[in-house]
Amino acid sequence: AEPSRRVSGKNGLAAAAARGARTIMALALFQRLVNFGMNQLLLRFADSEILGMASIRCELLLSTALFLSREGLRLALSRQDVTSDRRQRQSAINLAWLALPLGLLLSTAVGMGFLWLNEEDSVDRKLTGLLFCAGAAVESLAEPFFIIAQAHLITEVRARAEGIGAIVRGFTAFAGLALWDLGVVSFGLAQILHGCCLVVVYLHFFHRHPELAGATSLLDFAPRRLPPEGDSNDGWQWFDRSTMLLAGSFTAQSLFKHALTEGDKIVLSLTSSLPQQGVYAMAQNYGALVARLLLQPVEEAARLVFGKLNTAIEGDASTASATIGEMQRLFLLLLKLALLLGLVFVCFGVASRLSCRAEDVGAHSTR
Repeated sequence: AEPSRRVSGKNGLAAAAARGARTIMALALFQRLVNFGMNQLLLRFADSEILGMASIRCELLLSTALFLSREGLRLALSRQDVTSDRRQRQSAINLAWLALPLGLLLSTAVGMGFLWLNEEDSVDRKLTGLLFCAGAAVESLAEPFFIIAQAHLITEVRARAEGIGAIVRGFTAFAGLALWDLGVVSFGLAQILHGCCLVVVYLHFFHRHPELAGATSLLDFAPRRLPPEGDSNDGWQWFDRSTMLLAGSFTAQSLFKHALTEGDKIVLSLTSSLPQQGVYAMAQNYGALVARLLLQPVEEAARLVFGKLNTAIEGDASTASATIGEMQRLFLLLLKLALLLGLVFVCFGVASRLSCRAEDVGAHSTR
């Protein structure tokens, strides 16, 4: 498919945001289905101890390094209008490149912490944890281009990169377990190859289509000093002050969000054995399927749309009232969707609980 054109104007911005939201939801659905299918296949070759190590401990390492290093930057730049002028565009590029040193620093810190906390583990487990940290560092190399693509609403490249990466990661893990007998190390190698796929696809895309992000070549995406803004000279020559403060605020908030999102894995890693963690990972693969297929893609798509519509309000005051009304209608629609889905699962949950209770009572009465 041909890549989309550059976005301009409020209507074009809203249309591109909606198109990007649909792409994100389709990508999330594809990734979840691929991961679910590969997990079912891997269950034939991996025991609960291997699954506990790969799906709980190592995934926790990966999410900690990546989420804390990039979430604040992603959220801050999703609210910035990079098409307004040259200074804003260069400011976004400079800030996007901050994700690289942050990712490398956090990957190193998480890896060192993992070795310190698990110094009595086997060599294979230590190697797998370090490979996941290395995979996070490799994935950080693609993060500046991801942020630039997201700021310009170029969602096709994300779908392509993460789709290819999911397939390569799944088949590498399968080959390592079924053909090469590498054990848990297979998952670490798969994560590194996943990161390499992201880097290659993003570089190839922006090498061929730099004009979609307002550039003429890959060199235009390098960090540079910002041109002066009017007569002011406040010393922030590389980064925009307000965007930096916003990114710092979002990063601080992401610490709390990460603790809530990964709290179960943190508790399991500290209090339970690897076989127990593996059983939990298998159950979670089924229990969280609906949430990952429906709610998480909706959340990501809504964040993209609301961020860009907010940018449209700030850029065009004449249409602010209509845009705010559109955002309110979209918010109410998503709220109703979440409420209806929640009520459906409440009904199933109560019915299942009553059924289990009746079986327990029947079993006790027959004794």
